Amino acid sequence: MAKLSDQFTQALDNHGFTPKEIKRYNLLLMIKIVDRMEQQSACSDCTEHLQKASELVEALPEIRTSREVRKKFEKYLNAMEQHLASKHKIVRKGHYIGAYMMGGFTLGALALIFFDLSSGMAIGMVLGLAIGAGVDKKAAKDGKVI
Repeated sequence: MAKLSDQFTQALDNHGFTPKEIKRYNLLLMIKIVDRMEQQSACSDCTEHLQKASELVEALPEIRTSREVRKKFEKYLNAMEQHLASKHKIVRKGHYIGAYMMGGFTLGALALIFFDLSSGMAIGMVLGLAIGAGVDKKAAKDGKVI
């Protein structure tokens, strides 16, 4: 039996999706997520997600016309991405930069309020960016990036 990620790729080719449609519907992200889930063969939750995702291969041509199929697709995509992040620590590129920048911004705002440090938010964001970039780099090195 062929891998599900290969079936998605083949379905994209067979149904003539344009690069613009592939980007619009996050189809490449779906293929990457499915591929990473297939690598987690010991995880029963990944297996369940893959079974649900296999339904989407048949419904893929309808994604262009059916809002219901698009919503179902987005729901599965988000659920699978959240599972990979929470259970396997596999995230999108730049995930930690955004998270740490927001944390730095928050700490900077607190510094502004409590210590009257006018440049606190900027300093916090820069520190968050630097720390987040380092954590993202480590995640990429460890193969934990989609």
